[in-house]
Amino acid sequence: MIDKFSDIDALLSGLMKPDKQTLQALFDKKLLELDMALTNACKLMDIQPRTLKGILSGSQKLVDVTNLAKLANFLQLPKEQLLKLYLDVVEENFPTDTITPDKIHFIKENFDLAVLRKAGLIDNITDFAHIEKRLTARLGLKSIFEYRKPSMDIAFSSGNFKAENNLTRSYWINAATVAFKEIDNPYPYSRDELIKLFPQLRWYTTNVDQGLVDVVKQLYKVGITVIFQQSLQTLQLRGRRSTLITSRVSR
Repeated sequence: MIDKFSDIDALLSGLMKPDKQTLQALFDKKLLELDMALTNACKLMDIQPRTLKGILSGSQKLVDVTNLAKLANFLQLPKEQLLKLYLDVVEENFPTDTITPDKIHFIKENFDLAVLRKAGLIDNITDFAHIEKRLTARLGLKSIFEYRKPSMDIAFSSGNFKAENNLTRSYWINAATVAFKEIDNPYPYSRDELIKLFPQLRWYTTNVDQGLVDVVKQLYKVGITVIFQQSLQTLQLRGRRSTLITSRVSR
């Protein structure tokens, strides 16, 4: 019978656990117990009120360790416990992004960092916190581990393509996919309307300043989204053909 209710007991025990201790909560509790005002407590500990508030809230990263010792004595806490509580609240206010070896390995395996730096997408190839931040922002990812190489083959013009350039091409395709999703063309693709549009396209070439923009607008209305992305070293894509074919991936 004891085993039968062990899970329930564990659940109830978890629900009855007290709230997480914080320096601020412990200090407020101590003031109530002593029926003491904040200013009097500061005088007793010989700590400036502003300094104490910074310690309790974790907004003060640099502190005099003697003040921590004074606060530990006032709260009657072991110094190790008080230090842990202080570091916990500081970390909540100033979270530190940790780059694990797994992240570094994943980034190196999936991105040609030298190419991305040359294109100005990242500032260097050694600051992996910076690299992760730039890549996740550009590709619309919450975590770098969400990145996946394109699952389908894109139709590019033929050429002498090197296998090691797959990293750059995969990034370029994923960046294009993000752009297509953000644009989210509401017009359905219409093959018949596209065929009707072909004879009109040549007239737009006479307008050097605005012709290309007008063509893109007309294609958009028949369900074809055209985007232009910065070329990357070793990408090996061929001009207009690759641009138009890539635009069809969005539908």
